Amino acid sequence: MVHNMRLNSAPFEAMKAGKKTVEIRLNDEKRKGVKKGDVIIFTRTDGAEQLTVEVVGLYPFGTFRELYEKFTPEVCGSAHKGIGERLADTYKNYYSKEQEKRCGVLGIEIKLAGQEKGGL
Repeated sequence: MVHNMRLNSAPFEAMKAGKKTVEIRLNDEKRKGVKKGDVIIFTRTDGAEQLTVEVVGLYPFGTFRELYEKFTPEVCGSAHKGIGERLADTYKNYYSKEQEKRCGVLGIEIKLAGQEKGGL
């Protein structure tokens, strides 16, 4: 199955460079349809570019804190940021605590289309 998602420029570029290998999203109804082996086409929010990746792992968590304790900042595209700073960014820029509580969160491990799995 093919899924379409939008991604801001900085994480898009980190993913394109192979540095960001885990995409973090709410585990809402749309994300519950994502399965290992699926393809995601990420479109940069300015619409200038697309990136095709394959899903190689799915990691559901109850909270962003739990997810951030599992994965290094680098694989999530947040190099040099501690958990507190990553949580503040998440709640300020992307999701509310109410959304987190209602849906839970999902780490989507990806690899660029046509590449071998990097592994966590």
